[in-house]
Amino acid sequence: MVETLPGITRYPIGRDELLSKTLYPRLKKGQSFRLDGQAGIGKTTLLYWSYCNSDTQIKVLFTCSDPRKAILTKIAVALGIENALKLTADKLTHAIITSDSKCELFIDNIEVIKPQIITLLRTVPEWTKFYAGKDGRIKEDFKPVIWGVKKIKIDRLGKQDAAKLAKQAVKDLGSSVDVREVVGGAKGVPGRILASCRGEMLRSEENVASEEINFMPFAVALGVACLVIVRYTGRAAGQADLYLIGCIGMGVAMVLRFFATK
Repeated sequence: MVETLPGITRYPIGRDELLSKTLYPRLKKGQSFRLDGQAGIGKTTLLYWSYCNSDTQIKVLFTCSDPRKAILTKIAVALGIENALKLTADKLTHAIITSDSKCELFIDNIEVIKPQIITLLRTVPEWTKFYAGKDGRIKEDFKPVIWGVKKIKIDRLGKQDAAKLAKQAVKDLGSSVDVREVVGGAKGVPGRILASCRGEMLRSEENVASEEINFMPFAVALGVACLVIVRYTGRAAGQADLYLIGCIGMGVAMVLRFFATK
């Protein structure tokens, strides 16, 4: 039975193959992995699912956005360290790295991981760790820690799976939004689907996150500007061949611009 979080089911709809063929086998074998993808793509949901389905008794799920002491306290409590809630961050760190127990870590938002947490992870190389982070934004001093860890790119949902998630969200939230409109605007990003079902406005960065930007129109415009300069330079200098090159080039550029903006 997969656990749920308040508000919306956390079952990763549309990820069955990824779960059964990639995440679950590695989870059972204790083989680390790193979930990578754009904001809202479902990394946290998949990491949470992995945490819930791990058979390890001592395990901790945390986000690197949390304060350092809060993270250390979570780990110390899981390890059964005495008076963990009363210890300072430095004493917690010492108690953790000298503990005889091992803890399985599920670490979210690694793109904002703190230097002290990186140092902690270096001191416990025998612990199994599972990571999730945004679009490969890895800090330089953290790269050696995750060297060799399998990177799993999380893709967008297909239309059918996106519709399933939207219908489930509408049901769980009691929303009255149009499912077809939600699916069309979300472009397969689960986070957008859930936000739309909650009636939230997407932030501007969510609207462009990891979406391909078409630079062709800009390149064509720049080319046209250069050809205009060539054309009028040839005309002013009385060089017919330079003027002709400019004219022909502008014609070609106009044709390319037509297709680039389609």
